[in-house]
Amino acid sequence: MDTTSTLPIRVSRATLGRHKGNRRFYAAGRYLQRAGFVPGVFLAVAAHGKTLELSPSPVATHNRVSVKAGDIPVIDVNSSLMTAVFGSDGAVIVRVEAGRIVLAPAITESRVAARLRDGSAGSVYAGGGLFDAAARTAGFTPRFAIEIEERYAAIYERNHAEASMHCLSVHEAAFCPLPPVELLCMGIPCEPFSRAARTAKGAGGAKRDATLPATAHPLGDMTLWAFLVIARTNPRTIIIEEAPAYAGSETAHALLGALRRSGYHVSVRVISPHEHGFLARRARTVIVAQTPAEDGTVTDPWPPIAETAQTVTDVLDTDVREDAWFDEGTKPWLFAHREKQAMRGNGFGAIVVDLAARVAPVLKKRYFAGQGDNPVVPHPTRPDTLRWFTLAEARRIMAVPDAYELGEATTTAGEVLGQGVHVGLLGQIVRRSTGREDAAARIVAHADVQGDRSAEGAGLPLFHGWTDATQEG
Repeated sequence: MDTTSTLPIRVSRATLGRHKGNRRFYAAGRYLQRAGFVPGVFLAVAAHGKTLELSPSPVATHNRVSVKAGDIPVIDVNSSLMTAVFGSDGAVIVRVEAGRIVLAPAITESRVAARLRDGSAGSVYAGGGLFDAAARTAGFTPRFAIEIEERYAAIYERNHAEASMHCLSVHEAAFCPLPPVELLCMGIPCEPFSRAARTAKGAGGAKRDATLPATAHPLGDMTLWAFLVIARTNPRTIIIEEAPAYAGSETAHALLGALRRSGYHVSVRVISPHEHGFLARRARTVIVAQTPAEDGTVTDPWPPIAETAQTVTDVLDTDVREDAWFDEGTKPWLFAHREKQAMRGNGFGAIVVDLAARVAPVLKKRYFAGQGDNPVVPHPTRPDTLRWFTLAEARRIMAVPDAYELGEATTTAGEVLGQGVHVGLLGQIVRRSTGREDAAARIVAHADVQGDRSAEGAGLPLFHGWTDATQEG
């Protein structure tokens, strides 16, 4: 009885060799016999676009199934037709089924070759769209965004009206039709990897169990969904921003491995805008995954180290309302809290900003909710008279363009800034990593190189005594 018609399909990967100037395909195994390729059978070779098909031929041809020790069938095809179909490609996917063998371009290599260079961008965990604002500085146009929070999605849409908004959880949006893009930006939720979030009280007022791994957090699976979107959209360049501790996590290591297997050169760095000429000191993990050029090189994604020219005074408003200032008489609870924390040695008093400093403190997500542990600006002439930064000042610290609309609700706008990327620094990284920077930045870095991981690891030293929790928004 002929059983080949019910033979399960066998799929494998093979490397094409060369013989006398042409591509050569070699295969050996009993699976060939089960598919009808028994020793002595002649082979017909036919091209169908980007694929090549081998099948039994009723007439004699130049190719024939041979045999090696143990009666194992062997196929050894060397032809100009194979060279014409696959050119310089060295790897193929081999599909063996009843009565035919189909050779097709290898999946990873085909996906790498198909990656766009058209100035399109997508955003996952998009927030209010500051990552896209940074991408626009390099000439990119947003095509889609994924953001579950309605308030943030509305701000995103006000500024990036041409992009499709998926106001859904990423575990649902990942299965929506998403277009391929050249650049994919991601601000993966940092709560599982943020020291401040790990020690914060959760539902019911109980602290989270800090002995559990980050992946046990309710948002611990967000990296998995992020990679699914990467697989769906096949971007040429990927830029991911996360909390500092993410760089050394098991989750990040798994992601980096998956990116490398997908044909990307990966660089990782814990980086702060202040190191690169900006006022803001806000350390974050940044991962850059780049598709190497045909010669195997990528551009250096990291901006040069630069001193900050600005001081805090340079970003302050000159027309602050008088009622914005407060003292111990108008906010006694705040001053009492400062004194209590100082007695405990918590350094609470140090949050009064030095106006001559060339560095600005982190303004966290809930800064504009008026919480007592946030940095305050001292009055230039009246002792012990303070105010919080204004929204306009916070925008300048984060290098957000003046024309960027953050909506009417100050608290929501502050959340967008506190959770968003530094537009100036990330704009530089986008321009450099996508080749929009000066060609002199080009470096030799082959796809099999592990990438820049010099700043990777848990317990990284941060900046001038600032703690991990201080850096996180």
